[in-house]
Amino acid sequence: MITRRFLALFLLLCSRGLFAQSAAEYLKHADSLLDAGNSQDAIGLYDKAIALDGSVEMAYRGRGSAYLRLGNYEKGEKDYHSALGINPKCARCYANLGKVEAEARHDFDKAIEFVNTGIAIDPKDAQLYLLRAKIKRVQGRNSDALIDFNRAVDAEPENAVMHMERGVYNVAMGFYPVAVSDFSKVIELTGKAPAAYENRAHCLVELKRYDEALSDMDSAISQGGRTSNYFIERGGVYASMQRYPEGLADYDTAIALSADSYLAYYNRGLTRYQMEDLDGACSDLKKGLDIAMTVDAKSPYVERIRRDMDAFCDPAFAAYYYQRGIAAYNRNDFAAAVDFYNAGMKKFPNNVLFLYFRGNAWIRLKKYREALGDYSVVLKNKDMYLRKMKEARGNRNATKDETALMIGAAIPSIYEGLSESHIALGNYEEALRDIDEAITLKTGEGMPGSEIPYNNRGVLYLIAGRDQDAVEDFDRVILNSPTAAEPYVNRAIAYINLSGEVRLNILNLGIVSRDGPMMSGAFPLAPGNHVAHGEEFLRRAIASSSKAIELDGTSAPAYELRGYVKALLSEDGACDDLKKAKLLGARGADGMIGAYCK
Repeated sequence: MITRRFLALFLLLCSRGLFAQSAAEYLKHADSLLDAGNSQDAIGLYDKAIALDGSVEMAYRGRGSAYLRLGNYEKGEKDYHSALGINPKCARCYANLGKVEAEARHDFDKAIEFVNTGIAIDPKDAQLYLLRAKIKRVQGRNSDALIDFNRAVDAEPENAVMHMERGVYNVAMGFYPVAVSDFSKVIELTGKAPAAYENRAHCLVELKRYDEALSDMDSAISQGGRTSNYFIERGGVYASMQRYPEGLADYDTAIALSADSYLAYYNRGLTRYQMEDLDGACSDLKKGLDIAMTVDAKSPYVERIRRDMDAFCDPAFAAYYYQRGIAAYNRNDFAAAVDFYNAGMKKFPNNVLFLYFRGNAWIRLKKYREALGDYSVVLKNKDMYLRKMKEARGNRNATKDETALMIGAAIPSIYEGLSESHIALGNYEEALRDIDEAITLKTGEGMPGSEIPYNNRGVLYLIAGRDQDAVEDFDRVILNSPTAAEPYVNRAIAYINLSGEVRLNILNLGIVSRDGPMMSGAFPLAPGNHVAHGEEFLRRAIASSSKAIELDGTSAPAYELRGYVKALLSEDGACDDLKKAKLLGARGADGMIGAYCK
């Protein structure tokens, strides 16, 4: 039988075995908690280790680190000074004292003095160079910072953290190619690196390497990056590729993962804007703004969201109406566009921007006289038109270069509209006059849309029988837009006319484009084997038509022209081309098939 005294002695002995831990054991457990991110509980164990043995340097260092993580710089600083009292050669202690100076007191010069002392003690410690690089970065000493980022990488070339940090710096500096190299090294060293894939994807987007960026974001997400931010990032890649529905789906997922992600709402709103869903865009922007004001009112995105909302969400401004009109126009709903412009003019009768936009819509509705009327009024009030263009809420934040391009194209675009309307109404002299004026006013090569007036003038030259002038204009269009099929087709017509063998009825052809297929009666029917000196031009016509077909395999005019010229030259393949043209809707193909394909 166990007596009470013996039982008490047994319990006492057991208690000693259970609870009498050494300072080293407390230190080990505290370090584990600190590594797991549990700084508060770690401090309690460091306290016990120090209480048992006040000469343990690592206990002071560990507790100092825990205090710094909790933002208690005063106690952290005290602990690192205590550690230095035990070991004056503690390089990392000096580094952390530098961190205190930088983060708590913003005394960056003093911080660098501490870090320099640490580096003097241990010049091979990559962490010290990394810390100094970050401090210099805050000071704006970017070149000096890069030197230290490089030293950190050189000190530990197989440390993924060093490459990651230098990569982030290179992104901030806009050094995207070298940043890609750093993130690639991180991926090579770690294998599973969602953050590195995400960062590399961002660089690849900036470098317009969209397919590679998308592949990286797929890898980031598949490796565990299934957070809101990752889907927002991939949605941005899809947006850059103009794959808007897929981007929209990613933003939906981001919102499902984090309902308070204002960035997800903001980016989804911008994507809906690109998809011409302005009401949906405004709804998302408002939701994003409401969330941002609640969770992060100082975010720079707050002002950005407000600016975008001002551009097209407030019916108190003219932009609300013309932006919706433009969206309807881009959806090919031209009648709805006119309705929006009419509503805008009713509310803002002195804003001639509406007349310009409505003129564009009238052309697409084939109401050319109405278009002429609107463009003419805008031209009479061109100073007001330019002022309103600059004041347009969507243009207020444009750069100087963007504004110059916009203003440079504003008046020429009116003359282009006038010319197009005159062409449709058969007023060819007026059309040529207006297109000449548009070209004269177009300043600066490479201006967006600069090839359009040359294409239209080339057609007018064809109508006037100025075929060589037409070729020169079409050549210029091809130089500026080498992937467009239309100028190659138009140039083929000019070459056929220049052959001197036949002359196409250009008035029946109209403006050669996918919207205006060739019409019967345009081609004079004639038997083959009669070609004389004009063969060279006819072969140029075949080459130009072939290039158009290479660029656009559904171009009925290109097949029709090539088939016609082959028939004139009695070459094989004429009937195949003409039958293909008929299949694609060319109206003149039937007559030629009957004449040449017996």
